[in-house]
Amino acid sequence: MSDRQVAIKVLPQEVAQDLERPLVASQTHREFNADISPDGRWLAYQSDEAGRDEAYVRPFPDVDSSKWASSTDGGREPVWSRGGSSELYYRGDSHVMAVSIATTPGFEAGPPE
Repeated sequence: MSDRQVAIKVLPQEVAQDLERPLVASQTHREFNADISPDGRWLAYQSDEAGRDEAYVRPFPDVDSSKWASSTDGGREPVWSRGGSSELYYRGDSHVMAVSIATTPGFEAGPPE
């Protein structure tokens, strides 16, 4: 990361014990640029676990139950459409990509466009 970039860990508040713990954290990869969907059910974030930065989606708050790659050829800074969780946007190498997301009956990401 450059001096101007900051890694972000998403930390839920453990109310009963008043402790913070990493929500998505790896010892070997970076996870950052997280965004919660407007309906609060999905977490999009950027990770370098595939050997380059890609955009991923996990259910929220149960992030350990599943994970999907939403980009296919590099993806950075994922953000949800503010009108709902039906579209996810991310930066590709030189342009912004959009992915249509279906969440019923299960999670399904369309091809990046």
